[in-house]
Amino acid sequence: MRFVRAFIASFALILSANGVLAATIFSSKTPGCAIELSGEIVQGDAERLAAIADQAGLTGAIDSGEAKNSAEKALCLNSPGGSYVEGRNMAHFVHKNGIATRTLATSECYSSCAFVFMAGHSLGGEVDGPRRILTIGGKLGFHAPYFALDPDKPVTGADTNAVSVLSMQLISDFIKFSSYASPFDHRPMFSMSLLGDTLGMMPDQLELVDTVEEAARWAIELDGTREKALLNDRQLVQACVNFQAWEFDLPSTEVTEFKWYLPLKRMMLTLWGEEREFGLVDTGGMEVRHCLVEANNTKESGFIICSRDEFNGVMLGDCEHGFGSWEPWYYALPPATPLTQLR
Repeated sequence: MRFVRAFIASFALILSANGVLAATIFSSKTPGCAIELSGEIVQGDAERLAAIADQAGLTGAIDSGEAKNSAEKALCLNSPGGSYVEGRNMAHFVHKNGIATRTLATSECYSSCAFVFMAGHSLGGEVDGPRRILTIGGKLGFHAPYFALDPDKPVTGADTNAVSVLSMQLISDFIKFSSYASPFDHRPMFSMSLLGDTLGMMPDQLELVDTVEEAARWAIELDGTREKALLNDRQLVQACVNFQAWEFDLPSTEVTEFKWYLPLKRMMLTLWGEEREFGLVDTGGMEVRHCLVEANNTKESGFIICSRDEFNGVMLGDCEHGFGSWEPWYYALPPATPLTQLR
């Protein structure tokens, strides 16, 4: 490990010697942002971020059950990426201190910046979960960490072995950090499907988040969408199919044949002290497999949904006994819907 640290340090010194400028990090008055970071991420940026976050009041102990920092006090990111090691240190700091992350409509966040983005965290005495917000129009893209070695410099077998070992250690660290799971959520912080896609992307490739499925499946909040929508019965069916897939990090499918599902059986249930109407969506299978989806008669920002699968014994919420999962309205759209259509 001493050799690994020395290798990382010397690698960072090479980057500095090549004249790479540090990212610009500053306290912000932009709506939704407490801090803004722009430019390439290099050695020393994590320490600078920590100092500015402390000045902005984003660090410190949890003193209540609510989130210690609101989503309106986010770290706003606009960066092509840069040093993976420095990005990793930033991500640990952001996650540990419960800081939300945000990419604005005119911004881009790639490579190590995207790793920091995914560390966005809502943390409190009774709150623990992801809080990373992508504004429609913003660009978010992932690719695997890599070494930018000098192609003209000779490399020995010992050098190759050292880089190979370090690569495995970096990926191991990436997986360990990414697999953090909140006690309030069964899904890991960094979806395993996104992790697989990221590690499969070469330096000249990017896994871009540009569809409803990618944002929802990878637990990325969207901003800049239409505020409300009125969902029809077909969309409630699609919401059930999506929910049953995305909650387990599986790809959903667009429902094109509705004879099996419609008309929906309706029922009135009481959730959170209020009577609400639900549609029962039967998705079939060897045993009972269905969703209860809130069927609003007016435009709403989202809906309540529960899923029951007696074949594998999995229940997500229990609407009949007063609790469920709230999801934004666009969870009821076909999975391949481009994010740009949600404006």
